[in-house]
Amino acid sequence: MIKLKRRPANICPHCGKNTTLVIKNYSREIIVLLTMFNDITRKEIERVHKLIIKHDRVARLRQDLYYRFLNNISQVDQDVIVDSITYFINKDLHETKPFAYLSAVIHNNVKLREKLIQNEILNHGRPPKMNSWN
Repeated sequence: MIKLKRRPANICPHCGKNTTLVIKNYSREIIVLLTMFNDITRKEIERVHKLIIKHDRVARLRQDLYYRFLNNISQVDQDVIVDSITYFINKDLHETKPFAYLSAVIHNNVKLREKLIQNEILNHGRPPKMNSWN
């Protein structure tokens, strides 16, 4: 009689990879990322975070989505973030769209502002330089 070796339950029979689910706690990194923003921006981010968590079960269970969102928007100008979040909330997108969509809205708003400035310069020209008369 041939005895078969039993594999542990968390080892994949095809590739041999360990499939144990490892959950990382991102709370410390989230706190560090939130301290990079000023008070107004931080309050808006926390407000939209509560609204998204209220409507999206997956975002409630996974901290890494919130961490990735904060990491994506950490280099963006803060007034753009606040404007994008208020647009996101006013259109009630928080009920159906998660953090990835909000991150895309923020980055598209940055591109849109740069394009608007270029078009305004083309239409009206540059403002005159201010000379200081001392």
